[in-house]
This record gives sequence, C-alpha cells and structure tokens, in this order.
Amino acid sequence: MPSVIRGNDNFDSGVSQAPSTTWGDVGTYAFAQQTSVVNTINAGSSTLSGSSIRPHAVTAYNTSASYTGNHHWPSPGTAPGSGTWQAMGGCAATWANGGKYVTTLWVRIS
Repeated sequence: MPSVIRGNDNFDSGVSQAPSTTWGDVGTYAFAQQTSVVNTINAGSSTLSGSSIRPHAVTAYNTSASYTGNHHWPSPGTAPGSGTWQAMGGCAATWANGGKYVTTLWVRIS
C-alpha cells in the first residue's frame, strides 16, 4: 500500500548532513597507536584522551622467505587533539616482556 502524506507532515524539516571527516572531530575514526605501553584494551569500553594516540599505519615487506609486519614507533603524525576516544578493537595479551604499544581503530566519542 502506498504511503500517504497528510496535513503538516514534513519529512524534510530535519537537518540532514553528512558526518564530519575533519581530523579529530566527534564521530570520526582513526587507526591509531597508543603513546604509552598497555597490556589490555577492551573494544567498546577502553577510552583515552586524544593526546594519548597517534595515527598509525602498518606495512609489509618481503624478507625473501616470508612477509613480515613492519610498524614504527613512535608513530608519525599529529595527535587528534583533545577529546575522548573509544577503542573499537581489543587486545587482551600476556606479553613476555611487559606491555606493548597497541594499535587499533578508535572513534572520538566526546
């Protein structure tokens, strides 16, 4: 059955805009590495200040026999500034030599 618009129904009255893609805005995502050593990150509940993460990338290179992950510390790039970032990936690890600098997907929540 087709929809019927009656009276003052106005489906265009709300503000509709695309989400921000400006670096560090609330609602934006960043693949980033922590600037301090940790043992555990819980997806959906671990949070950090924007000053505690840096954008990160992972590359692979061929060492003749196999591909090896290669990441660099400290991560290059600019911290996304103030605000609270929530982890969207997790890591619960027992590291032989203590914690690690963990890289995961983060979303700015405030």
